[in-house]
Amino acid sequence: HLIFELGFFTNPYLVLAVLSSFLIFLSTVYIKPLGVIFKTVPLDAYDWLVVVFFSSIEFVFNNLYTAYIIPHLRKEE
Repeated sequence: HLIFELGFFTNPYLVLAVLSSFLIFLSTVYIKPLGVIFKTVPLDAYDWLVVVFFSSIEFVFNNLYTAYIIPHLRKEE
């Protein structure tokens, strides 16, 4: 199923896990004492653009594959 068909928030446990992971990530990057412990530095706007760009590539290709390739392969069977 496509994420657009199911919806982003249909699995509350997954949403909670993703938000918790992101909060922990942001904490280790932007809270100074944690940054010292984990040897991280804050990301600037360019770094965030790179992260969003490359993570969105996988999202787009995965949904295109699910929407177009899989139904086409099923028709051939």
